[in-house]
Amino acid sequence: FAKLSGTRVLVVLDEFDRSPDGAFRRSVAELIKSLSDRSIRVQLVIAGVAGNLAELVEHIPSIRRNVLGLRVPNMTLAEIREMIQIGEASSGLTFDRQTVDLIARYACGSPYLASLLAQHAALYAVDVSRQTVQPNDVAQAVALTVTELAQRLSERTIRTIGRLRASDGIALARIAEASLVHGGRIDPDHGELDADARRTITNIAIPNGIMESCGEEGDALYRFTEESIASYLGLIQAADETRTLMPPARV
Repeated sequence: FAKLSGTRVLVVLDEFDRSPDGAFRRSVAELIKSLSDRSIRVQLVIAGVAGNLAELVEHIPSIRRNVLGLRVPNMTLAEIREMIQIGEASSGLTFDRQTVDLIARYACGSPYLASLLAQHAALYAVDVSRQTVQPNDVAQAVALTVTELAQRLSERTIRTIGRLRASDGIALARIAEASLVHGGRIDPDHGELDADARRTITNIAIPNGIMESCGEEGDALYRFTEESIASYLGLIQAADETRTLMPPARV
């Protein structure tokens, strides 16, 4: 990088939170410091899921002045509608209003889930030779997405969730929604979770290994132990709700 002249370089490191090596993160932090000290015309864009910058990049006080943190908020309903409108223009398909509202509701602001549900729903509509994507297509998309998410979870987690949902399914769904809305970290004191959901976290989810404490010592913050658990739980609940929208089985 020191040999660069007459240009600027932008280095993008995506999904940085998936890097398991702390030494690598520290090396990147040292690189940022060196680039700044030498006024080299290189900038890094580091993207990842984390509660704060210290979690994402190994904490080195000397680079604080060189790093700007931008928290990416969840998508709004209007933004999800806009994203789907772009898909409509590209594909020639039409999503009716109720379909868009269902996708936005089940995505909980997640761009990934919104895109995946919209894509699966559109493909199902095409398969049955329709140009309009309808709510029953979303039901099919939810069922398919649940199957995909299950493949990312351990067998033990799948069995545990199946057992816990029998008695605590509604509370787990509320916890999952809170996790999706707040970037994976749950603060029970935010007031979004009722007493039943808070008890489920401490008495059910943590002892059974699907949630854990996170954050600094003394902070009452929690997260799911596997990244896809929240999406899986939320969409299992959505699958229950949309089952009535499914077309009858063909004989």
